Amino acid sequence: MKNILSSKIIYTIILIIFTIQISLIAHRSSFSSNLIFKFYKKDEGIKEGIKNKKILDVLELIKKNKLEDYLLSEELKKIEKVMHRVYEGAYPVRHSLTSVNTITELKIKNNCTYTDNLNKIYLFKCE
Repeated sequence: MKNILSSKIIYTIILIIFTIQISLIAHRSSFSSNLIFKFYKKDEGIKEGIKNKKILDVLELIKKNKLEDYLLSEELKKIEKVMHRVYEGAYPVRHSLTSVNTITELKIKNNCTYTDNLNKIYLFKCE
């Protein structure tokens, strides 16, 4: 009887420690419990996880125009985290230095034809 009681206490302590550790990990990684109930909505994690509107606009342009590859302009690459986040969020669409699809913040791009825009992000086809 004493053995069963001590094993129940040990299991309870382990469960409490495990629960505390899970909550600490969730806190450190900025996990939002609101996402648990929105798991069925498309791109909800990306929208919640990425705070920079420019990144979301670039990703939306890539998806909206069904691009196979793209080239980010130098001014977008210089903005903190844009290049890395766009590469991750656009996968499987690849960034290519030889792509004809150029994404930029500039309204006019020499030797290129305007294709689409979203807010202040523009897509040009440069051949």
